[in-house]
Amino acid sequence: MRNLVKEKAFYRTFFFLTFTIALRNVIVFTVNLADSVMLGQYSEQALSGVALVNQIQFVLQLMVTGICEGGQIFISRAWGEQDRGTMQKMANISMKLALAVACALAFAAALFPEGILSLLSAEPSFVAEGAGYLKIILITYPIFAVTTSLIVDMNSVETVKLGFYTSFITLVINVCLNYCLIYGNFGFPELGARGAAIATAVSRILECAVVIGYVR
Repeated sequence: MRNLVKEKAFYRTFFFLTFTIALRNVIVFTVNLADSVMLGQYSEQALSGVALVNQIQFVLQLMVTGICEGGQIFISRAWGEQDRGTMQKMANISMKLALAVACALAFAAALFPEGILSLLSAEPSFVAEGAGYLKIILITYPIFAVTTSLIVDMNSVETVKLGFYTSFITLVINVCLNYCLIYGNFGFPELGARGAAIATAVSRILECAVVIGYVR
């Protein structure tokens, strides 16, 4: 108990890092949820189609996050020892593995969009809407892998604010572009589910560019 009292600064840092990382993960999942919520007011077919694709996105996020956070264990340990060689090696390994998974999933989605979605629903109208969304959103899979890998690496060296701020900005941009491209507001074309996919793709690309710029 004495050690617990003496280590108050440690626990403050621990809970700050944990809360910030957890909140960032919530925001990441909310980006795709925003598409579903806003499309729910547009049409049932669009909502259902995007919901199918979000199941694929959820699997991607679990796999990429698992790979990156597995590497985070070793990077964090190396950070404590100031072993920069090991840090760089593990960061490269997790990045390559995450990219491999994301590219494989994107490649499969590009070749068989309707086939994959047909495994999740037997309704042709839902599959058609989802396929249109998937054909655009799949370009963000490798981008998401790069962004997640870099942000997790930064988390490993106690730099957690970057991931939180960039993810929050991504969410804001996505919601604003959704409002314009789904419904055709402010002179933009009314694209429905495809508009939501474009909005998410643009926000993901901007997020990745900001993170790479910061890391460099």
